[in-house]
Amino acid sequence: MQPDVLLLQPPTGSYRRDDRCQSRVEDQTIQINLPPMDLAYHAAVLENAGFACAIRDF
Repeated sequence: MQPDVLLLQPPTGSYRRDDRCQSRVEDQTIQINLPPMDLAYHAAVLENAGFACAIRDF
């Protein structure tokens, strides 16, 4: 089944995206890779409305 909606997280370089903040990975002492939860939230709302969704994180 083809998705009705494709949600993309484009490549942005070595940045960590948490909430509203972005910080360079090189400036941090630890590295934590998190999934794009904001896209997952949007996909959940769209799926509850009857759309088929796909998420791609690059």
